[in-house]
Amino acid sequence: MIQENDQKIIIVSLAIFLLASFIFLAYTERRQHQLNDGWFLYFENPKDSNLDFTIENCGNENIFHWEVLADDTKINEGNINVAKGEKEIVVINEIKNKKVIIKASNEKDKKEIYKNL
Repeated sequence: MIQENDQKIIIVSLAIFLLASFIFLAYTERRQHQLNDGWFLYFENPKDSNLDFTIENCGNENIFHWEVLADDTKINEGNINVAKGEKEIVVINEIKNKKVIIKASNEKDKKEIYKNL
């Protein structure tokens, strides 16, 4: 049978391990959040022919330039302001039977995504 002193040691040990676990998880979550200082470009629905795309900003650059190319011909372009922590959807008119490339950039970085329609 477990004695009273042993019970206290077990409870204190569990409390210390639980506290250490919470501190470790908080540290790693904060570190991942700090590493996530960039931006993302992705299609709203990658499996169908819809070309609407999203720019999600996790960094400090707010102005993005985007271009839509169909078979290497520019068909649309624009600039968009996306605040840090926000995301904006850009709606693109339907294009059929072409390879469509979406290029987006800010002052520091360029990204592109594409679909074969």
